[in-house]
Amino acid sequence: MHSPRMLSALALVAGCSIGNHKSQVVRQNPVPDDVRAALRALPQAQVVAVHESGIPRFLVGRLNAQPLTGMSAAEMSPAIAALAPVFRLEPQNLRVASARVDELGKSHIWIAQQKNGLPVVNGDLRLHVDGSGTIYSVSGSAYDGVTDIDATAAVAADRAVAKAVAQYPAGTVSPIGAPRLLYIIAGEHGEMHLAWEVAVRGRPAVDDKVYVDAKTANAEVVDVHPVMQPALSRTVFDLHASVNLSDATLLRDEGDPPVAAADSAFADDANAAFDNTGKAFDCYKQVFKRDSFDGEGHPLFSFVDAPFSNNAAFFAVDDPANPDLKGFMVFGRGDGVLFSQNMSADQDITDHELAHGITFTTSGLVPHFESGALNESFSDAMAATCDAFRRNTVDANTFKIGEQSFTPAVAGDAIRVMNDPARQGDPDFYADRFLGTADNGGVHTNAGIPNLAFALEVAGGKHPRGRSRTFVNALGIQKASKILFRANTEFLTPDAKMIDERAAELLAAQELFGPFAAFQTFKAWNAVGVPIALFDFSDDFDEVEQVDAPDSFVVSLDRTKTQLFQIDVPDGASTLIFQTRGGTGGGGPGDNTGHLAILGKAGSPPSVTTAFDGSVIAADFDEVAFSDNFSTNETLQIDNPPPGPFFVLVFAAQDFLNVGAFVDVY
Repeated sequence: MHSPRMLSALALVAGCSIGNHKSQVVRQNPVPDDVRAALRALPQAQVVAVHESGIPRFLVGRLNAQPLTGMSAAEMSPAIAALAPVFRLEPQNLRVASARVDELGKSHIWIAQQKNGLPVVNGDLRLHVDGSGTIYSVSGSAYDGVTDIDATAAVAADRAVAKAVAQYPAGTVSPIGAPRLLYIIAGEHGEMHLAWEVAVRGRPAVDDKVYVDAKTANAEVVDVHPVMQPALSRTVFDLHASVNLSDATLLRDEGDPPVAAADSAFADDANAAFDNTGKAFDCYKQVFKRDSFDGEGHPLFSFVDAPFSNNAAFFAVDDPANPDLKGFMVFGRGDGVLFSQNMSADQDITDHELAHGITFTTSGLVPHFESGALNESFSDAMAATCDAFRRNTVDANTFKIGEQSFTPAVAGDAIRVMNDPARQGDPDFYADRFLGTADNGGVHTNAGIPNLAFALEVAGGKHPRGRSRTFVNALGIQKASKILFRANTEFLTPDAKMIDERAAELLAAQELFGPFAAFQTFKAWNAVGVPIALFDFSDDFDEVEQVDAPDSFVVSLDRTKTQLFQIDVPDGASTLIFQTRGGTGGGGPGDNTGHLAILGKAGSPPSVTTAFDGSVIAADFDEVAFSDNFSTNETLQIDNPPPGPFFVLVFAAQDFLNVGAFVDVY
């Protein structure tokens, strides 16, 4: 029998060899003491993703003491005041930017961060509230506690403009509008800077916001945000190879007949753009009940005969010279080798690019690094969904993106292949992701990782190259696409990482379709190696205790405390089983105590590391059992478990007393 402990969220994890009894767990990047204190002051909080500094970026649980009665600033004030210290923020620097109630009756409140009276780009939080007024999740990359960056610029605005323009070949771009002084949480590592935001536009296909550090003597460029996303009321214009939209002339408006070849050399492009934007509109309206890309019936403007003749098509989010124009499609011409000349004729391209408009008006995923890969992957998944919607089937072509136009002389080729990304040279496993700066940090190539997760959710199966052994049961494209759509539009914020996407999809799957769908989503992300993070905020997480199956013991543990148990599975075992029975306790999202999971790795040990005050970040799991409605009466089992050590991670999200635990291997 073991000494009394308490359990709330458990994960049974196969891991590295640590001896037969106890082993130290090394701590890295501890959660700051003030943040831990703020978390403990909440009714119940579990962290599922963190910033590199140890500050949370995704919380679940019961996060407000008193139910919200409305979403006005006054009604939100007590909850914001309690949550702000978790992110080292001051309540007065948080502003309710927008709020909406979704079709499930849940509210989603967008909080914008300010600092010293200036906006903070990428400083966003999203609060998610159930029908009873309970905040059950907070997601976002806002943080502060940075005291050495005041709001006085040491770099003049005109120097910042010159520095921004100098990032591009001479004579290719020009600044648009006046620069803006603000703060930005910049780059892949999320560092805060006071910066000048400089909008530039030019050739080839440049429409960027460049952020120039306003403090450093060399005026360093700290980030670049592409405004365009390369790639019912419809209007098509001819740009006449100009970068200025004011030079465009009307080719076709809603209700007009098709453009005649005698009237324009780009008649085919114009008519294809008109028809295919209409088909994309119809898909998003019928499948997701979304009225245009912004959900509010925004007209669909398309521009053909763009000056970008080198295989470019994109969705642009705005035009500084035309402030009333928010979102439009631009189609260049293919060279006939890499892409067919009429790029607007490829329905996948139109579906994909218009989905960037959905992202722009919801999560706002920044098109660089991991957030950019998620942005691209969402658009790929929407194109696949619309393809299945129109053809009423899911087959190999569903997962091919741009096969109608890409390399027209190569049969069966595609820009990306979602269910086998490596076929086009894209990574399909998180550890293999591109870590350079080309392609805005690998946004198109790293999209292969979430693409494969989506394809596995849709069609089921295992990793196509055997990088993991996890088998995913198919959810079908209707469920998988709605899970992804909800995760992106309701839970993610602009600087989201893949670990945030994983957490968001689990929440969305549980809310829409229940534990089975959440379990398959969980497994799909395991299959592509995106880590699962299980965080604790205890002071005594430093030992692993051996459990010799079969065994039973009583678990009691105070809220926020954590313990590890090790179970060794021998060769030839047919079943690994873990049960909880009796006792008292509660908490977690809604009435749940948390998550109960059995995770295993065949062959070599899995990737299990510790960070953030003893939390376990574990990846590359193969055998999984999972409950997203964990209670004190659960049974989970794995059939034919691989031999090797497994770990039970016990995290107390809420106090438990005298919970019976039983483990057996046979």
